[in-house]
Amino acid sequence: NGVAAPASMGLIMAGVAVAIFSLNGYSVTVNLAEETAGPNNSIARATLWSLFAVVAATLIPVSAVLLGAESIGELAKAPDLTEFVIARGGATLNVILSLAIAGAIFNAMIAILIVNARLLYSSGRDRAWPEPVGTWLALVHHRYRTPWVAVIALAVVHIIVTLIVDVYTLSTFIGAFLTVIYMTIALAAIASRVRDQHRARPSRMPLWPLPPVAALLLLGYVMTQQPTSDIVTTVVVALLSLVYYFIYLARDTKQRWVIKEAPVTGQSN
Repeated sequence: NGVAAPASMGLIMAGVAVAIFSLNGYSVTVNLAEETAGPNNSIARATLWSLFAVVAATLIPVSAVLLGAESIGELAKAPDLTEFVIARGGATLNVILSLAIAGAIFNAMIAILIVNARLLYSSGRDRAWPEPVGTWLALVHHRYRTPWVAVIALAVVHIIVTLIVDVYTLSTFIGAFLTVIYMTIALAAIASRVRDQHRARPSRMPLWPLPPVAALLLLGYVMTQQPTSDIVTTVVVALLSLVYYFIYLARDTKQRWVIKEAPVTGQSN
């Protein structure tokens, strides 16, 4: 209400899910590992250095805005940062920043489409769908060598969702959904180290098992602070996925969802 007050822990945790959404995307290097040349441990280094660079590039300007604002209450009531930027740096700086933001969003959408299309193509190639859906999704353009059917399918879905769902609802839901995804990644990290102790690991997790355990505890609490509608939608999506897995995929593990694993450097393909 335009009055500055200390932020409660519950309020901070409620915003963590959206913060995860804004910092999401570092699994891209892993998703494209099959096409990555060079030592496998370079993927982990690229992921962590990218995260460090983005966190720094985010915290520095946000801190500058908070410290440079005459009133936090007035800043909170502003619809966007345009007025603040114009007041501090002028109209020219505002135009430069606006163009930079537009370019960053456009570049991010290209990257997201490439990665998600790659995942959708892989699901068709690895027989995660009934025929002929899987065959179509696994098609590669003869000239451009791109999964064109997967790209078109994703583009259509993106357009439909953009037209029927408002930005706020979409952002909070994706944040909650990503929270669950990162929880499953933490569980997978624990299960992998416990069940496959002799597996080749080009990059081992530091301070094991503290990172996945801390992630599970923190994200579990974050999830309890999300809107009920987002939690319900996330649970429904997860249940539908499990139903599809047990009804279709798990019934023939030798012929369905036969995942091709990227080779580890130094081992035969």
